[in-house]
Amino acid sequence: MTLVAWRHSSGLTVTAPYASQKPQIDSVIDEAEWQGAESVNALQTTGKQVSARQTRFWMMWDEDSLYVAMRSPLRPGERIVQNLRDTSHDINVVFDDSYELFVDVGSQSPDGQPVFFQYLANLATHATT
Repeated sequence: MTLVAWRHSSGLTVTAPYASQKPQIDSVIDEAEWQGAESVNALQTTGKQVSARQTRFWMMWDEDSLYVAMRSPLRPGERIVQNLRDTSHDINVVFDDSYELFVDVGSQSPDGQPVFFQYLANLATHATT
């Protein structure tokens, strides 16, 4: 069984493999822990351009969890964009340096629309689902 974690309109898909070993969730990306994961870079900006920042994601899953790791090093002189000032609400997360993950569950709603889950978080750890 596989999990399709990303499907592009061109038909390209990214399939997250089964995690034979769970990674430790500790804010450290240990290459050995993520060795069997699918890895993706050259991500797209909101302007539909390839991002200049060399961000890399790793993805895998097991019966209990979907595991996603991200490394997004700043370039020389670059700063994290943090426009979200009201930390009591998460409505402006998309205007910060953030990541967004859509998981297609492969089913449809009663009116025929695809069912997916969207996760969005900024680098200041404000998240919305």
